[in-house]
Amino acid sequence: MRQSMKKTIRFDQAFRQVLQVVIRWLNATANSGKVVLVRDLYGVFRIAFETQPEQEILEQLQAELSIEGGSYFPRTSRHFFFKDDLIAPEAIFDCLDAWTPPDGPDNFQVLDRHLTGREWLFPATKNTGITPPRAVFFGIKGGVGRTTALAMLAWHLSKLGKNVLVVDLDLESPGLGPSLLPSMKTSGDSRIAQGWPEFGVVDWFVEDAIDQADDDLIEDMLGSSKLASNGEIRIVPACGGLVDQDYLSKLSRVYMDLPKLGKDTEVFGDRLARMLDQLEEKTKPDVVLLDCRAGLHDISSAALTRLGAVNYLFAVDTDQTWDGYRHLFLHWRHQIERLDGIRQRLRMIGALTPANEIPSEYAKRFADHAHRVFLEIYDKPSGDSEEFNFSPNDERAPHYPTLISSHQAYLRFAPLEEAVQLDESRAREAFGGFFEMAVSDLFPEEEA
Repeated sequence: MRQSMKKTIRFDQAFRQVLQVVIRWLNATANSGKVVLVRDLYGVFRIAFETQPEQEILEQLQAELSIEGGSYFPRTSRHFFFKDDLIAPEAIFDCLDAWTPPDGPDNFQVLDRHLTGREWLFPATKNTGITPPRAVFFGIKGGVGRTTALAMLAWHLSKLGKNVLVVDLDLESPGLGPSLLPSMKTSGDSRIAQGWPEFGVVDWFVEDAIDQADDDLIEDMLGSSKLASNGEIRIVPACGGLVDQDYLSKLSRVYMDLPKLGKDTEVFGDRLARMLDQLEEKTKPDVVLLDCRAGLHDISSAALTRLGAVNYLFAVDTDQTWDGYRHLFLHWRHQIERLDGIRQRLRMIGALTPANEIPSEYAKRFADHAHRVFLEIYDKPSGDSEEFNFSPNDERAPHYPTLISSHQAYLRFAPLEEAVQLDESRAREAFGGFFEMAVSDLFPEEEA
C-alpha cells in the first residue's frame, strides 16, 4: 500500500503555527525581555531576544519550530539573535513596522519585512506645520470613476470660492492631468506642452534623491486648470509637460527610501509628506485633493495611512471589490493601537450606481455587503459607549455609502471639451450627495 506523503507547510500555515509556538513558549516562561519574531523577504523566520534564554531552552524551541515552520524555519539556519550581538538593535526592537498579536504577551512583537507596501501599518507623518484639510481618493479596483469624482469636486469647491490643490499620485496610470489641463499639444519646436507645468510628481522624487527638490522645482510643477471659477485649481500632474522626457526611467526611481546621515532612513511616506508640505507652503490652498493609485500599492499605503487625510474608498458592489477591501482590513487589524486613527477617517463611496436602481434600496444592499467587510476593523460589541461599531444600516457609519450615479454625460470625461459635464443640474444629479458629504468632511466649521 502506498505510504502517504507529509503535506508541505505553506506560507500562511507556517506563520500561524510558528506564532502559536512562540506565544505558548512566552506564556510558559518568565522571560521579561522583549522578543521579536522576524519574517524576512523570503518568509523565513528568525527570533530576536532582548534577554538571552538558556541554551537548552533555545534548542528545544528550535526543534519544535523546525517541525511547525517547515522550510520557513529550517534546522540548517541560524534563527536566534540577541540584542547585544546586533549592530543596530533599534532597527528590530524599536521598528515602526512591528505589531503585537492580539493574543500575545506585551513583550512580544512581529516584524514582517515587506519588499513593497510596507507603510500600511506605519503611524501618521509629522508635518512641518498646520496642514489644510486633505482628501485621498482610492479604489481597490480601477475604472470606478474615482478621478472623475475628484475633478468634479475640485470644480465644485472652486465654485464655492475655495482654492484647491490637486495632486496626481496615480503615477503608473496618470489621468488627472489630462482631465484638468489642456490636451498635450505642441507647436513647432515647443519644449513643453501648452498649458502644462514642465515637471510633475515623479520629477520631485528623482530630484529630491540628490537634494534638488528646491523652490524652483516646486514652482515648475504647478499648473492652473481652466475649470476654476471663484477659487483657484492648482494641479500637480504625475507626469509634467516636458515633451522630450523618459518618464519610465524616472518612475522606476520614485519609491525609494533615502538614507540620512546620522538619522533614521527616510521612508517613502515621509518623503511624500515632505513634498506635500512644500506644495502647500507654496500655494496656500484651502484644501488638497489627492488622486491615489488603485490597488494595494506602495503609494496607496502611504497616502491612506500616513497623511492625516479623509479617505474616500470607491467601490462597486461586487465580490471582487469586497474581497480586495477585506485583504486590506485584515492587514490593518494587526495594529490595533493605530487602527482607530485610520478607521475614523474612512468614507465609503458607492461609485457608478446603476441608473435602473432605486437609490435607497441599492444603498442598503451595498451597506449590508460593506458592513460584513468592515466588521474586520470594527470593535466587537461589548456595551462600551466608546466602542467603534455600527449596525449595517447606520447612515453615520464609515461603511454606509454615499452614492455617485452612473450618468451618461460623464462616461467619457473631458470637462474642458464637453461643456455639458459642467452643467450645474447634471453635476448635482450625479454628484450632489457626494459634494455635500465632502464639504461637510473638509469644512465642518462651515456646517455648524
